[in-house]
Amino acid sequence: MSSSSGTTSIPALTITSAGVVAPDELDVLAGALTDISAAMGGNVNQDLSTPQGQIATSEAAAIGNCYDAILAVANGVDPKIASGRMQDAIGNIYFMTRVPATATTVAVSIVGTAGQVVSSGSIIATDGVYQYALTADVTIPAGGTASATVENTETGPLACSANSLSLYQYTAGVSSVSNASPGVLGSDAEGRIAFEERRNNSVSANSTSQTASILGQVLKLSSVTDAYAYSNGTAAAVTYNGVSVPANSVYCCVAGGAPADIGLAIMQKKSPGCGTAGGTSVQVQDPAAVYNGNGPTYTINYAVAQATPVYLAVTIKNGVDVPSDALTQIQAAVLAQFASGGSSGLRPTIASTIYASQFGCAIMSLGTWARLVTLQIGTTAPASQNLVTMTMAQVPTMAAGNISLTLV
Repeated sequence: MSSSSGTTSIPALTITSAGVVAPDELDVLAGALTDISAAMGGNVNQDLSTPQGQIATSEAAAIGNCYDAILAVANGVDPKIASGRMQDAIGNIYFMTRVPATATTVAVSIVGTAGQVVSSGSIIATDGVYQYALTADVTIPAGGTASATVENTETGPLACSANSLSLYQYTAGVSSVSNASPGVLGSDAEGRIAFEERRNNSVSANSTSQTASILGQVLKLSSVTDAYAYSNGTAAAVTYNGVSVPANSVYCCVAGGAPADIGLAIMQKKSPGCGTAGGTSVQVQDPAAVYNGNGPTYTINYAVAQATPVYLAVTIKNGVDVPSDALTQIQAAVLAQFASGGSSGLRPTIASTIYASQFGCAIMSLGTWARLVTLQIGTTAPASQNLVTMTMAQVPTMAAGNISLTLV
């Protein structure tokens, strides 16, 4: 009951060992009605349609909003459940910022005049809908064919099928552009689950001379979409997860990213004297301040992830309620799940095992018409397996054309 001493019947927030606990808003409303009744001498009509009922309702709503805000702030300091600006603030502690939307990247072959330099950022390829720009300068070698990486000029999970790219416009010294493999899907702006996963992984980046240190540092690069690292500390070559790694070397496979940035990340975290393995080499100068700008230059090797298409065969029960664009809807749902991992955050990655069942919820959530009968996955069409496993040299890719639908 209210009194001149400032007491109230409205229940307060409590702070317990489990966190901040807010009262039910109905209890807040009951407390507000009790206070108003006491202020008016008691026995006041507490019907919510009365003026005093409306005042109590507004007061309870305002207090409830305040309690909600306090709960949001309290929850926001827990990295596991933080979101939005509070999660960004936690990321700042780790010198991390939220990754903006990324573009689909594609490995291409450029045919042209030997010695011709094509500058980074040059828009040289198109699939007829989108344009693709070089991610780094490319010099065409004596053989006349250079390998390079291009990225979509628009961001998001925009699929690029194998053999779909061609020369976009006249480029000096370039006669053709082609892609034998599908692109690695880009992504929308980093979500809550993905950001927390990266923050957790980045803790390892604070250490050195560990495989996890290298992986964490590479994954921190904003243009890197995926990576995997393995260390062979023996005196002989070892074949692990489908890849032969030389003795006393660390193998790092990367999707996306600029070669110079990747090389620097590996050099800064690997043990001195430890070799590096992979088919791509980059010269990196040690930027440590102690060298006063005259640091030694090292050759760092790493592997560019091999884009590996994943196919999905969907079978649903036929019915009059199945829409005419069922395949299109299913393709969109699967691609979104593939790119983000959905609510679990477990997106398909390098060296991961991908289960056909991972995409079941995304399909069935489209509506009651999506009565799933079977769901099979594979790296060739037609898909006929329950799961597929990538080697640590492969990054899985998915395109709309890889998803088929059968009605039974």
